[in-house]
Amino acid sequence: VKGAEDTSSLRDMRNKFLEKCALIDNYVGRLLKALEDKGVLDNTVIVFTSDHGDMLGNHCIWDKRYFYEESVGIPLFISGASVQAEQRMCGARLSKSLVSQLDLYPTILDLAGIPCEGHRKRPGKSLLRILSEEVSGHEYVIAELATAMMIRTANWKMVFDPGAGGVQQLFNLARDPEELDNVAGVPGYEVVTTDLLEKLLSDKIRRSQITQAKEEQRLQRVHIG
Repeated sequence: VKGAEDTSSLRDMRNKFLEKCALIDNYVGRLLKALEDKGVLDNTVIVFTSDHGDMLGNHCIWDKRYFYEESVGIPLFISGASVQAEQRMCGARLSKSLVSQLDLYPTILDLAGIPCEGHRKRPGKSLLRILSEEVSGHEYVIAELATAMMIRTANWKMVFDPGAGGVQQLFNLARDPEELDNVAGVPGYEVVTTDLLEKLLSDKIRRSQITQAKEEQRLQRVHIG
């Protein structure tokens, strides 16, 4: 009986997610229809994305607050007349470049025909130029949630949480793409752990000097003065 109840609960949860997907599809369709009715669809680029993925039962987790690939990965679709056919991801074409949401800013500027060079230096790269191989992807990408930080390279992923005692997870994605074997703290992985920690903390220090943290401090001084 308990097994039947669990199965029914999972079925209900799955159906709720499917209903949400159908709702999103409906609103996207209405948006496209409104753009078409106004005669601006052919002069519009649609960017469809999200701030996180969702585990959906993977690793027996129904939540979003994790750094597994299913959660830290996001959907991203870019469609429009200014997206040239050779830049579209279709058929068997596949890019393994590491990218993040930081790349959306220069990508949108690129789509609008605005040069990125005249703006403040930012860490993002145009996805269009990565797809056309004009520039390479990132050596690593980083995500943060509360006190936890994740760094992901082509072959490795590490989750570091100073509030929870340090390195929490370390996965060799080349050998273990499903992230089933956590080798954090296992002897023999000290070098890769140190390398990832140095990259992660260096990036944290760099961003603390140039992003909103520094701007907030400046505004506080102006307000006090």
